[in-house]
Amino acid sequence: MDYKILNELIDNVDKYKAHKKPKNEKDEKGEQIYETLLEHTKRTEKYFDKFWQLKKCDDILDRFCSVLWQDKMIKKKDIEEAKIILKEMIEAIPIFHDLGKINPNFQIEKMGNKEIIRDENFIETKHSFISAIIYLSYFRNKIVNIVKGRKIKDLLKEFILYHAYIIERHHSDIDKIGKFVGKINFKANPDTEQAIKELPISKLIEAITKSKIYI
Repeated sequence: MDYKILNELIDNVDKYKAHKKPKNEKDEKGEQIYETLLEHTKRTEKYFDKFWQLKKCDDILDRFCSVLWQDKMIKKKDIEEAKIILKEMIEAIPIFHDLGKINPNFQIEKMGNKEIIRDENFIETKHSFISAIIYLSYFRNKIVNIVKGRKIKDLLKEFILYHAYIIERHHSDIDKIGKFVGKINFKANPDTEQAIKELPISKLIEAITKSKIYI
């Protein structure tokens, strides 16, 4: 997986902005310069990859999986397959971390993006929780519908929640994960429970904003 997956997940992704460049950086017309969501995701992925290589994270992941799953009486081939998918899930964290910036309120109020139409379902400019839910939805869908083997699914499913929580807190201190779990109490939000099982993202976002669970 790489940043190009945004083209598959988000319609007209090029129109979304992620950051304003410093005020002393202007274009030829003297206007504000922006980093697009696609550019920002590409840059984040680039530095994550450098960190992964520098810290020899493949070796760390091997040791982690060996220790974590050593007592689960699982075939080695299943552990190897789960490890490949887990690595993809880890690599996806920097790719998904800011996708919630497609929130129209963020685009309009924070970025001054005139290409975006306001949506009354969105009540604030927050983006991290929406990013987390998009991640959770994507990998839940993948593990439930694509990954074969009950044991492999069981090895991986808890990491979806952990990674989504990391994304939700990427601008904040790590708090009690129970608060995050409470926000995604799908039994209390049946529309979200259904949407979390499905793409496209538009349906997912509509459900989580109408239920106001991202506040």
